[in-house]
Amino acid sequence: MSASGANRAPSPALMKAWLIAHPTCLTGTSANDNLPSSSQGYGRPNLTSMFDETPKVLFDRSEIFDNSGEMRTYTWGIVDPSRPLRTTMGYTDAPGALNSSSPQVNHLDLNVTIGGQTYLGNHFTHECSTTGGTADTSNDYEAVFLPARTTGDVTITVTATNMAGDGVPNVGDATDQDFALICSTCSQAPSFTLSAPDHTAQVCSGTDYGATVNIGSIQSFADPVVLALSGEPTSSTAAVAPTTVNSGDTATVWVTGNLADRSVRRPAATGEGNLLAGKQAWCGDPQASSNLLIDLSAFAGQTFQFRFRLANDGTVAHASPGWAIDDVKVAGCATNCVSRAAPRSRRRSDFFGPPRE
Repeated sequence: MSASGANRAPSPALMKAWLIAHPTCLTGTSANDNLPSSSQGYGRPNLTSMFDETPKVLFDRSEIFDNSGEMRTYTWGIVDPSRPLRTTMGYTDAPGALNSSSPQVNHLDLNVTIGGQTYLGNHFTHECSTTGGTADTSNDYEAVFLPARTTGDVTITVTATNMAGDGVPNVGDATDQDFALICSTCSQAPSFTLSAPDHTAQVCSGTDYGATVNIGSIQSFADPVVLALSGEPTSSTAAVAPTTVNSGDTATVWVTGNLADRSVRRPAATGEGNLLAGKQAWCGDPQASSNLLIDLSAFAGQTFQFRFRLANDGTVAHASPGWAIDDVKVAGCATNCVSRAAPRSRRRSDFFGPPRE
């Protein structure tokens, strides 16, 4: 998260803008309307999206307008095109006239330009902003929401359309106004993005999975990007090529699920009263927990039961031998082993989930 003005408690304007920037649009009875509406405002605040890993840029009272017609313009990059682009602006207006039907004193406007299209604050069709329309002249909070798959650099402009009162008491002259601004999935700094058709995948043992990774730029980022893999699934082999790429290039990531019986078994010793004498077993002294993978393909199409037995013989020198069995899992591979999800830009290359065995 990138923040300006973050060395103080958040202002009321920022807190409300934060709630507005992370909504779930309601579609039930008396909803499914154009935002913002009297039925749902900008939607129900969504705590999950408020505190997820989506990059955000926050400005809180770090800019002050003094005169009508002044503007502040910011050009930022979209970090994760798989997430909605949401920009909100709000301000605490100077006190209006008592009992006035039009209490607004200062008037700020928000507009967002991307891909040659300009979107005005609070001009929506359902939950998404649309081009055209006229500036909102009655609200001190404005928002522009664009759907996922929005790409490129975004230019955000806040305009002091009318300055008529003291919106920042005890600072400057008698006509001024500060504001709060939030842009979700934005970055101020030049950087790169990674995106792939799948950001998670389940790989069956004995099969391969590959994905093309697209490298994009934020704010004309042009440095080489070095790729590496981490968090490969257990019992798998993974690689990426090429390992050095530039913005606009692609790389290929693939993983092979290795089919292997990682259990180490042998016939249990005979004699000494061992109840499992001669049977295939895991043998040895007590040890820390370990993971075992057993190939059950020989039992395909059959009904069978699992039974866990512990036995020891008279040579055991440990008092009260015992064990603990945890996390038993039986899994099979379907024809299509890959679990697909919405693409996301990643700063790391751990695109794969645990293997299916």
